[in-house]
Formats: sequence, structure tokens, C-alpha cells
Amino acid sequence: KNELQAVLLHEYAHIAGNSSLYNVSRWVYSKVPMLHAFIDGKRHEGEEESRADAVAIKLQGTAKHLDSAKKKVQDYFGC
Repeated sequence: KNELQAVLLHEYAHIAGNSSLYNVSRWVYSKVPMLHAFIDGKRHEGEEESRADAVAIKLQGTAKHLDSAKKKVQDYFGC
């Protein structure tokens, strides 16, 4: 539950910030859900991702859940 909340908060930060990455991820989600930045974190790392991560971490008070969710998705897709 906490991991899902962390991911949703991260994505909400993209939406609230109307980031360019959100505009791309909106299209990706419409085609293949959950294939956003977590699949290839290195490629999508950057200022927008850091800001979205920071929002989720601030609202949850920890990075533990977001980090755990990212690891699970990366493990699942073999990244």
C-alpha cells in the first residue's frame, strides 16, 4: 500500500507540475501501463524525476517506499 502510494504521489507531482515528461508518460501509460521511468531509471533521471521523487518522499516522510517500488519494477523487467 505504501509503495503504491509513493508511485502515485510521484506521478501526481508530474501532473501537478505539468512537466514535459508527464506529457510523454501520459501517452506511454495509454499504451502500456507502468512502463514509465521505473523501467529504465537511468534514461529518465533528471530534474523532473528528482522533483517528482522529492514530492513523494516529502509527503510520505521517507524514501523507503518509493525506492522499494522502483526496485520491484526494475527487478520484474530485468533492468
